[in-house]
Amino acid sequence: MKYVSGLFDWLSSGIAEGERMRRDAYLAQASDHCDLEYRMQALERDAVLARGLW
Repeated sequence: MKYVSGLFDWLSSGIAEGERMRRDAYLAQASDHCDLEYRMQALERDAVLARGLW
């Protein structure tokens, strides 16, 4: 019984670690997406400003 309990503990810790890694990856991807949108908006603003100068 001790080994079965240890096996379930090991499995649940692996699942929890997988969930943590998935959540971290999702947050990093969301952060990158927000950064990309901000940079694209900045480039569009710069392009509009450059057209106004020419």
